[in-house]
Amino acid sequence: DWNQMTGTMLLDVDLPEIEDLAQTKLIKTDSGNLKEKKKTQAEIRGEYSTLVFGLAVFIVSHTFNVSPAINKILISGYTQRPDKEGSIKDDYIYSIKFVRDMFEQRDLSRVVPKDFCLSAENKCNMTSTSLFKAIVPFESFE
Repeated sequence: DWNQMTGTMLLDVDLPEIEDLAQTKLIKTDSGNLKEKKKTQAEIRGEYSTLVFGLAVFIVSHTFNVSPAINKILISGYTQRPDKEGSIKDDYIYSIKFVRDMFEQRDLSRVVPKDFCLSAENKCNMTSTSLFKAIVPFESFE
């Protein structure tokens, strides 16, 4: 959604599901061969966190490049997850308010996506083990 009067863009993003990530990794054995090993839940959750916050930075930075009239962007990301009854539903896992200045003052190739996103005004309920819990997203930038 675009509000020309305030220069605000509202984005809803359907994020990948954590199950889409590779569940195994290749490791080098002492003999120099490669062996497939199952990733830990901590590794998978960490990779997912990097992925979804990285997508936010990528999408928002490119959206700001569309027009200098865009001054603020509210991005809210959701993913499909089963509820207690087993039905699939959309769960928002973050809602972040970015202003153009944040992107103009940083070398985005050097930012840690999670830290960068969480430095902005946001709603994100993530545990220390990178488990995302559902949130209610911001309805507007104001």
